[in-house]
Amino acid sequence: AIVKEAIPSYKEVTGLSLTDSGRRTITAGGTNTITAAIIPSNAEDLKLYWTSSDTSKATVQNTTGLTCIVTANKKASGTVSIKCNSTDGSRVNASTTLSIR
Repeated sequence: AIVKEAIPSYKEVTGLSLTDSGRRTITAGGTNTITAAIIPSNAEDLKLYWTSSDTSKATVQNTTGLTCIVTANKKASGTVSIKCNSTDGSRVNASTTLSIR
């Protein structure tokens, strides 16, 4: 008799939802925390890669977790885009724009 084993299907990321600490404007030298929710919540790979569109204005810390801390440079002003990318090969990403004053 042939026995078939069920092979669990790999659950890749299909979406990302970003929330921040309630501030879309941060002061120069200040910080903001951004958290990502991965869709579906039971995706296999929960690692994310965070980037700043302009590191002369703001940098990101904890670049592989579900939460990143954005730090605005002390002399920065204007806007910066913070992007979150899935790392499971699904190419799903999300971004938010922060104003620095």
